[in-house]
This record gives sequence, C-alpha cells and structure tokens, in this order.
Amino acid sequence: MFKSRFTKIGIDQTSQFEPFYMKEMVEKIAKAIDFDFLQERRSYKRNRAFWTKKVRIIDVIGITLKIKLSEEQYDQLFKCAALGEKVSVSEQEASQWI
Repeated sequence: MFKSRFTKIGIDQTSQFEPFYMKEMVEKIAKAIDFDFLQERRSYKRNRAFWTKKVRIIDVIGITLKIKLSEEQYDQLFKCAALGEKVSVSEQEASQWI
C-alpha cells in the first residue's frame, strides 16, 4: 500500500461558473446597483442610460465586476428593486448577465 504525498494547493474554481452560482451573483449585483429612486441625482431615463449598453464597473462584496446590462435587464432589475422583490432570473439566463 502506498501513501500519496500530494496535497491540494489552491482553491477549486470549477464551481464559480455553475448556473446556481451565477444566479446568486445576479442577485448580488441587483442589490449593489444604485437606482436613485428619489431621483436626487438623475431621472429614471438618465439612470437607465447610465447603466445600459455600456460596460460599467460595480463592487459586489469587495469584488470588482464589469457588467453590461441591456435595457430589458435593467428594467427587470428596476422593477424588482422598486417592488422590494428578489430578482427572478432563471439559472440558464443568469450566465448572460455576467
């Protein structure tokens, strides 16, 4: 009988792109976006133009992410945030968000 002397070094990264994890990331991104509901700095249209069709950098739990939202994705996030609901994105759609 042989004893293995190999040990794992590092962190297993294989689960980071699984659909469930991506769905969790979308929910965390939704919480991190400033929608400015009171329109103190910008109106709904300006806020929508700011977040859509451009690559934006957002900080989620100390991790910097680059995201690019479509208008439909922004509207879905805005609606859920305004109603205080959790973002309802399927696991298959979540990978398209990031």
